[in-house]
Amino acid sequence: MKKYLLNLFEKLHIIQNIYIKNKLFFKRKTYSMHGEDLIVKKYFKDKTNGFYVDLGCYHPVQNNNTLLLYQKGWRGINIDISEFTIKLFHHCRSDDLSLNLAVSDKNEEIDFYYQKKISALSTIKKKHSEIYLQGKIKKKKII
Repeated sequence: MKKYLLNLFEKLHIIQNIYIKNKLFFKRKTYSMHGEDLIVKKYFKDKTNGFYVDLGCYHPVQNNNTLLLYQKGWRGINIDISEFTIKLFHHCRSDDLSLNLAVSDKNEEIDFYYQKKISALSTIKKKHSEIYLQGKIKKKKII
């Protein structure tokens, strides 16, 4: 029963994070932070399908640079260090390949530093976490 409730809570958290908080049911002109997706969309205006790689994808709706391309028929790979981020992408973009990975020059398990389950600020560099993250810093192992 406890596992069922945890699974239910996670699904509700996904729905809240995508549909309610970010109003996915309302189409927007732009989803990226500073309109970068509009520049990309304009550049590829005549290309109805294509392929993208979104490294550090963060969120499938909020501040996202590839959602407009996805809506246009493109498909791609989304990579992020946050496991919850990838769960959101699996829910929203089932046609994409979404991977929970760290990109590093090392081929081994490494530490990553973060504060919240989903955040645009996370790093594999301890020094950067001490500079850019405020408050309690959490550490987790990742491949």
